[in-house]
Amino acid sequence: MRMKKVIYRLLLIGAFFIGIGFFSPILESWIIDCYQPKINSQNSLQNNGINDWNSVKYITILSLIRQFFKNDIKYQEVLIVPSLNMEVPVAENTNDAVYQFGAGMLVKRKIDSNSNIIIGAHNLGSFSKALFSPLANNKLIDREVFITDFKLVKEYKIESVRIIFPTQVNLALNSKSNFLTMLTCTNDNKKRILVRATLRKTYKFSKLKKSVKRVFYRKKFKFEK
Repeated sequence: MRMKKVIYRLLLIGAFFIGIGFFSPILESWIIDCYQPKINSQNSLQNNGINDWNSVKYITILSLIRQFFKNDIKYQEVLIVPSLNMEVPVAENTNDAVYQFGAGMLVKRKIDSNSNIIIGAHNLGSFSKALFSPLANNKLIDREVFITDFKLVKEYKIESVRIIFPTQVNLALNSKSNFLTMLTCTNDNKKRILVRATLRKTYKFSKLKKSVKRVFYRKKFKFEK
């Protein structure tokens, strides 16, 4: 209940800040950080609606608060970049609701396959650490990336970063097997950042090293059966 009261107050504060403009992204990042994503590795795609990339819109304070209380999205994996303190829940499909508080797969994949995993999420700007924002603000080559469904862990290393036009998003689909592709906007939202990482190894979740688990448990996930 306390959190709900806080969010209600933010709704009023947010309306004021929307008029000012500058502070809205700061509040948006804070709300995302407070959110506790639902994790259900057995969840079916149908429970999150259709896969609809075209439905994704800009994040706003009002859209975040609406989804915060609706709270009907279930994510299946978590993507972790320890050196950037990133821990982003991942759904196996993409639509606007999924993107409010997490990332989505552009093409549905299970991480126990050898497929190229393609994941997109919002960038809230250079000041933010929410979602995929850190991918736009740091040197990325050779950083470790982990994705897990709490059974398996896939460990990758970033090998390339490319800036592309929005019309070139299909380039994300053209990757080899055993690649992880991450896609987000540039800080000015005029172009896209395409980050590719190569698979290094796969192992059980119980073998995930403690330093990575510390980043993972920073976010309070809600696990559902």
